[in-house]
Amino acid sequence: MRCQLAGRCVSEIMVYLSERVENVEGHVAEIVRGTESANAVLGSLLRSKTKDQRSSSTNLALEMDGHALGELSKGAGKRHRELRGNL
Repeated sequence: MRCQLAGRCVSEIMVYLSERVENVEGHVAEIVRGTESANAVLGSLLRSKTKDQRSSSTNLALEMDGHALGELSKGAGKRHRELRGNL
């Protein structure tokens, strides 16, 4: 009887954990997409024609990239806290 109950508990825990892993994987995918987008903007700005334009574009892109990554980080941190609260 105890073995059956323990087996059921382990099974339920495994299902629960696999659902959590799927949620985390989704958030990682969002972060990757955001990073790729920021890198694309940076790349296009770096292809500017003049040195002055490149310098100005680089500063702008770095500022935008830093802001975008900061926002993604905040969102990921918030979601991480939510997931930890559900465990």
